[in-house]
Amino acid sequence: MTPPIALMQNDDDDYKELIREALQLVRAEVRPSIWKMFEQIKIQNKSAIEVARIHGVSVYTVFNAVRRVMARLREIIEPKDEEDVF
Repeated sequence: MTPPIALMQNDDDDYKELIREALQLVRAEVRPSIWKMFEQIKIQNKSAIEVARIHGVSVYTVFNAVRRVMARLREIIEPKDEEDVF
C-alpha cells in the first residue's frame, strides 16, 4: 500500500518507515469499511461524493471516517509529551 503523499513529504527513511508502521497499526484498529473510505480518499484521490456513493453513506460519514483515521495516525506519529500539556 502506498502511504498518502502528504504523510510522505519527509525524505527521511526512518520517518517513512514510521508512517508505514502507523498505517498498518491503524488499519488493524478500524473497521474495514472505514479503512477503505480513508484509502479511497487519501490514496486513490477519489472524491467524497464518489466514496459516499460507493459505500452507501453520507458525505459527512466519509469525512468523519477519514478524520478519525487521520487523528489516530497523528497520535501514533506525533505522540504528545505529558510535560508539554502544562
